Amino acid sequence: MSEELRIAPIAGHRLQARRSREGIWTQEKRQRFCDHLANSCNVVDALKAVGMGSSGAYRLRVRDPEFAEQWLSALRVGYDRLEGALLRRALHLTGEAAQDFPEDGAPFAEMTLAQAMDLLNKHRGTVTGGAFRAQAQATQMPSSEEVDRLIIDKIAIVRRQMRTRK
Repeated sequence: MSEELRIAPIAGHRLQARRSREGIWTQEKRQRFCDHLANSCNVVDALKAVGMGSSGAYRLRVRDPEFAEQWLSALRVGYDRLEGALLRRALHLTGEAAQDFPEDGAPFAEMTLAQAMDLLNKHRGTVTGGAFRAQAQATQMPSSEEVDRLIIDKIAIVRRQMRTRK
């Protein structure tokens, strides 16, 4: 595995070149992950392809709205491709021509119909604007006024709880 040089500040010193750590989500890894996701509609396979773990990927998706949007776009492409592959398969089985649904991108990895349907079911809500979209919107940084309001509300709750206990 090739190492990438990064420029990084070291506390109290000037910027220095240093080798990146293996577990870092570089721009190249992010792009490879999204490319693989668009070709597979499978998050686990895409993570394996870049040698990264799921917890770090999901944390990055929450922290980085740009990556979250890239992930969502790649997932939509993969979802559409998988639907198209299943439709071509169904048309083939019925003896009808599937020329109206050409395959784009790399062929899908071999999977059963149940596995393909499972992937579609897992990602349906996400690609139609469900939970993932809500999570992406919720991860945007709140304004200082919103934070102040939340803190004041929490303090009020704690005070009420303390009065109730007395």
